[in-house]
Amino acid sequence: MDMKFTKLMIDTAKGINAENYSMTDSNTAIRKRFAEILGVDEHASRKEIRRALRKHKDEFFEVIEDTIEDLRVSGWGNNPFFMEYVEQKNIALGDINEFYVEDDSMLTVSKFSGNHHDLIRQKLGAGQTFSIPTSWYGVKIYTEFEQMMTGKIDWASFVQKIYVAWDNFVNGMLYTALMDAEKSLPSEFKKTGSLTMENVEELATLVGDQSGAEVVIIGTRTALNKLYKLFDPNWISNDMKNERNSTGVVGYINGIRTMMIPQVYEAGTRKPLVDNKTLLFMPVRPDFKPIKFVNEGDPYFYEVSDRETNVDMTVEAEYQVKMGVGVVLNLHYGVYKEIA
Repeated sequence: MDMKFTKLMIDTAKGINAENYSMTDSNTAIRKRFAEILGVDEHASRKEIRRALRKHKDEFFEVIEDTIEDLRVSGWGNNPFFMEYVEQKNIALGDINEFYVEDDSMLTVSKFSGNHHDLIRQKLGAGQTFSIPTSWYGVKIYTEFEQMMTGKIDWASFVQKIYVAWDNFVNGMLYTALMDAEKSLPSEFKKTGSLTMENVEELATLVGDQSGAEVVIIGTRTALNKLYKLFDPNWISNDMKNERNSTGVVGYINGIRTMMIPQVYEAGTRKPLVDNKTLLFMPVRPDFKPIKFVNEGDPYFYEVSDRETNVDMTVEAEYQVKMGVGVVLNLHYGVYKEIA
């Protein structure tokens, strides 16, 4: 593959002006290159694009594969929650999918299927290895590619649609797995009821004492803003007001750092997957990365174009990745669920 063209696609997808190209020139160049690969005129009709894709699907998939993978992997690196609490492994198909624990830990595996998941819990012995079950997950992309080739959306929008779909799905897996793992926590690390400053400080102290580390309070913007209401109005400084106005949350509450995580939604709906009434009190230690995330093998494209599957003769191109998520608790964290 032409590495300069790959770089052009990656830079354009990230909104960077590559070399001497403007964003408009970049998108034009990308469409022209795809037209060359498919053997059609750059102003080809949807019907012509559909027919050409059937003939040249392998070349098409190869060209966009690296671009999507780069954005998918690098994008998660900008998520502070991912960096702090997720241990990621990228392994080839057939390689050993293996993690090691030094002490007695509780393993919670969440196996996802669509928008549902089953939980597997087991107690691990000291010095024990374990693996995370993986499954294939995919997102359909053909309609968006057709829109890109006909000029209805640009290349960045096309790739971003795929990235956003994956980012939402993977974040949903990570956050849901951690929320589910709370069932393995001792009762003293779980609080319910109306939020009070006394209970917040008590839970943060408990988590900090058992871990010997800093504690950070994690939640959605809606959840974290409930903490703001606990402040005595006479203690709210102009700096705190400005911070909340510019970022949406306050970075500290009585010396305890906060971390906002984005809300994610069930695919195709506006149903939130992260509870807006739950706050997590997480210890900050290098050896505490409870979420184990496995990418197994290379992503690939699956194409359906047979008459029996799609009676309208359309092509469905699906970008697929094999992955799995599990949670291993070598330290306890706190969960505060507000019940209004």
